[in-house]
Amino acid sequence: MRLSRATKEISVGAFVSIGLILFAVGVMAISKEQRLFSRKSKYWTRFDNTSGLAEGSPVRLVGVQIGTVTEIEFPEDIRETKIKVAFSVDRAYATRIREGTQALLKSLTYLSQDKYIELTPGDPDRPALPPSGFIEPGVSVWEETLQQSQGIADDVKEITASLRDLLIAINRGGGIMQEMIHNPEFGRQGVANLEGSLASLRRTLEVVEKGKGLAGAILTDEAFARKQIDNIDVALTHVRSVMQKLDSEQGLVAQLGDPNGPGSQAMNDLRTTAASLRKTAEGIQQGRGLIGRLMNDGSYADSLLKKIDGAAGHADSILRKVDGGKGTIGGLVNDPEVYEGLKDVVAGVQKSRVGKGLVRHYGKKGAKEREGDEGAGQEREGEKQGEAAQGGEHGAEPETTPRP
Repeated sequence: MRLSRATKEISVGAFVSIGLILFAVGVMAISKEQRLFSRKSKYWTRFDNTSGLAEGSPVRLVGVQIGTVTEIEFPEDIRETKIKVAFSVDRAYATRIREGTQALLKSLTYLSQDKYIELTPGDPDRPALPPSGFIEPGVSVWEETLQQSQGIADDVKEITASLRDLLIAINRGGGIMQEMIHNPEFGRQGVANLEGSLASLRRTLEVVEKGKGLAGAILTDEAFARKQIDNIDVALTHVRSVMQKLDSEQGLVAQLGDPNGPGSQAMNDLRTTAASLRKTAEGIQQGRGLIGRLMNDGSYADSLLKKIDGAAGHADSILRKVDGGKGTIGGLVNDPEVYEGLKDVVAGVQKSRVGKGLVRHYGKKGAKEREGDEGAGQEREGEKQGEAAQGGEHGAEPETTPRP
């Protein structure tokens, strides 16, 4: 009986001892993992969404666990939407948390919903972040990828909607795309034209690559291109100088704006000239003057052109005769013997007294006959005017004398 009782006590003691040992091992393991007996430094941050994060979730620095999440709570200000998350970090690693450190929310595994906080190392040249300090939240690569994917999905959605509208418009008919789809001949012709354009473009580029033409010379000859650029720069400088002179107080713009300056006088002269031109144009349109009559009277213009054509024909005939040696002028122009003979006769008459006397005598006689003819003509004109006057008086009497 006593032995049996002692055995039970030993068994119970052994079981309790094993339990205590296991408990101690568990506590030591947990304390090693969670660093329960090490001194802590607390920090906090904010996240838009803390789904998958809980109190006790790991806090890691470059993959090494250095602490755990201690609190997850809403902010006191109801207008603040971000969730406040506090966590403790082993003080041995607190010196690695610097200003510029960011807190990222990451998943423990890709298939797990559990999250942890990943801290990025700060700038070692900046001071350490003090305990109870705020760590700026960052965006993890995974979250950034998800955001970009969401943006890409939105873009794809918009492109799909635009493409759907385009296809609907094409199916309804109208436009070049519908013609190309429903008219194979038009499509083939368009493709052929496109191939021709591409071939022309290829030939042009080949010519340019060989340095031919202005574009080729500019692209292949650096000195030539630099020279052209310098020329353009010089031209722009001259244009800039001219514009500055125009805008200056002594420039054309200022002179035009001065009512007493030469620019105003030039504008007045220009207005006068324009008015004269307008008046001349109006006269031409109304048929006044030779130009106006020629432009507005077709029959007169045709008649004048016929007369000019006839006169030109007569002049051409006369010149042909003169050139052919016909007539006195033709003989004088083409036959030097006639000219020399006349020259000899004139020289002989000038040296002969008898010749001079005859020339003087017949000259005076001709003058008297001309004067007599002019006097007789005047007498005849006077007689005609007198007869006309008398006829007018006799013709007026029957109108004033009453009939019996």
